[in-house]
Amino acid sequence: MKKILKDSHKGILVILIILALMQITYAEAVLSIDLTIDKNDSVTIDRLKIEEGRPTFYQQPGDYSIIILGEKGGTLVNKSINLRFQRQMNPPRPMDHSVIMERITYTSDMDTLQLYHRSKLIFIASIDVCDSDNVCDSPESAASCPQDCPLNKPDGVCNPNKDGICDPDCAPDVDPDCGTQTAITNACGNNICEPGLGENTLTCPQDCPQTQDNTEMQGIIITELIIIIILIITAAWYYNQTRK
Repeated sequence: MKKILKDSHKGILVILIILALMQITYAEAVLSIDLTIDKNDSVTIDRLKIEEGRPTFYQQPGDYSIIILGEKGGTLVNKSINLRFQRQMNPPRPMDHSVIMERITYTSDMDTLQLYHRSKLIFIASIDVCDSDNVCDSPESAASCPQDCPLNKPDGVCNPNKDGICDPDCAPDVDPDCGTQTAITNACGNNICEPGLGENTLTCPQDCPQTQDNTEMQGIIITELIIIIILIITAAWYYNQTRK
């Protein structure tokens, strides 16, 4: 019986460690939604962008709801959210506004964002994959966002048509406009941050300067590392207790 208990405790420890490591490695395309809501239900959009990240794990249900409609009008996401118009102090201090910071797994058929307070629609916005920031970010492409992703820049999609432009995403001899030239060249120094070419704040800081987005992501990573350390310490303590 003791051996069975020890084996089960080892299994729990392994599962905790795997879950902790998954928090470091797992990332996907998410729709980042940051909204400021006043008590009178006026809404200010602070951020609506598709980027790499992790979905919000949990939100306490409440009187507000985020609804995302698909291109054909069907509901893709319906998420209840609890907003508190007070500072968490002792005693609590009332505020005239609150914020929503939600990350939702992105799918290409997302079309419209709606925010409801109970049954009242208080905000609506189009979900546009093109943010016109001169950076070709996933899921932007030359087809969906030509101003950010010109055909001669990497966007993860090969256009093999003979149009006088060599598409760097095409394999050799696929795009007749490329001939035998090298598909992808080092573009560091053109004042455009191009992750598809391997540029980032370390490899090409002149094109990819440190931004608020980077700082926010670093804060998220640090927080997750702290949680992971706590999980590992707790698992180790639990394992030691079972051996006594």
